[in-house]
Amino acid sequence: MFGYLAILFTFALLLVFAVQNAAVVSVSFLFWKFDASLSIIILFFFITGAFSAAIALWIKKMNKKPAEPKDKNTVIPEKTDNNNFN
Repeated sequence: MFGYLAILFTFALLLVFAVQNAAVVSVSFLFWKFDASLSIIILFFFITGAFSAAIALWIKKMNKKPAEPKDKNTVIPEKTDNNNFN
């Protein structure tokens, strides 16, 4: 129930944001020029930034080395295939 209320509240906030920023603006970038609603442009760049950050964090996580044990005599167990039911 709480999840549905959170989604409804989020969409209500987005609706208010879109209505308050409905002015059409002209955007020029390099060779492109187009007119669009300010709210659409802001939401597009917000989503693009969030996606870029998620990719950067994913790459950082993939390149992270496993932690070294504090005690040099500690043996790290090897990974085993626990899904083998033969």
